[in-house]
Amino acid sequence: MGLDLQPNDCFCTVLRTVDTGKIARTGTLMRVVKMDNQYQGEQIKRIQVTCVPERIVDIVKLDNP
Repeated sequence: MGLDLQPNDCFCTVLRTVDTGKIARTGTLMRVVKMDNQYQGEQIKRIQVTCVPERIVDIVKLDNP
């Protein structure tokens, strides 16, 4: 997912229970402010993403490719 994001892109975060696996009906729309790819040689070792919350959203459908 990290490689799909660019600055100013948005994505949704949502909570999931550990015991039942159910997903919350409310999430937070987050906007990417800054991205920092950290490399080890030519391979990406870590992607650090700084985000800010935009608004609260109702979860209608999950799309996790």
